[in-house]
Amino acid sequence: MVFQGDRELFTSVVGNLIENAIKYSKSRILIRYGRGTGGLSVQVEDDGPGIPEDKREQVFEPFFKRSDSRQTQGHGIGLSIVKSCVEVAKGKIGLGTSALGGLSVQVFLPEMA
Repeated sequence: MVFQGDRELFTSVVGNLIENAIKYSKSRILIRYGRGTGGLSVQVEDDGPGIPEDKREQVFEPFFKRSDSRQTQGHGIGLSIVKSCVEVAKGKIGLGTSALGGLSVQVFLPEMA
C-alpha cells in the first residue's frame, strides 16, 4: 500500500498513538490501517484503563493528564500533538472504547496530491 502524505506528520500521528497505547496498555495493543477513499485510516486500540466518555475531549488539551495516570510517565501532550497534526492535514480523529477494553483512537488522513 502506498500513501502520499507528509512523512513527518504521519510519523508524529502514528508514533504518538503507538507510544500512548504501549504506555497505557496492560499487555495487548491492536493496530489496524487501511487505504480508503481519498486517504488512510489508522486505528490503535489497547487494553488499558481507557478514557471515560466525559473526559475524551479534554485529552486533546495540552498537558492534560488523567488523575489516575500518576504511575505513567509523560507530559500529557501526545494526543494534543496528534490532534493538531490531523487538523493540519484536514483529517479526522475520534476516540472510543476498544474491543480490548481500553481506548480506541481512529484517525483518517487524506492523501496529498
